[in-house]
Amino acid sequence: MGKGTFGEFTDLTAVDQSDPVDVSHLETVYVVGFGTFVGTWELQFTMDDLGGTPNWHTHPTITGKTGPFNGELGFRARGVRLACTAFTSGTIEGRYSGNDEDAKG
Repeated sequence: MGKGTFGEFTDLTAVDQSDPVDVSHLETVYVVGFGTFVGTWELQFTMDDLGGTPNWHTHPTITGKTGPFNGELGFRARGVRLACTAFTSGTIEGRYSGNDEDAKG
């Protein structure tokens, strides 16, 4: 079994995007969004190199979320981030985890 990897997205307190997270080494990626907020968030992903100017795409099912939600990315990607698409108040928080099959744990 691979080693688990855990991390946090930068908090969102306005219409904005979190800092991108490199997940290219992970075979599976799970995401949770939560917090005390009035707003809408989504998961975005890219297949492009994060060192350049990546093209971001909205996840097909983790979009339009107005409260806590967790889900699986479901496919390989180079990077992920949370995006706040509408905001009134509070803080949208997010965490991610995944399995790195190349690392022993």
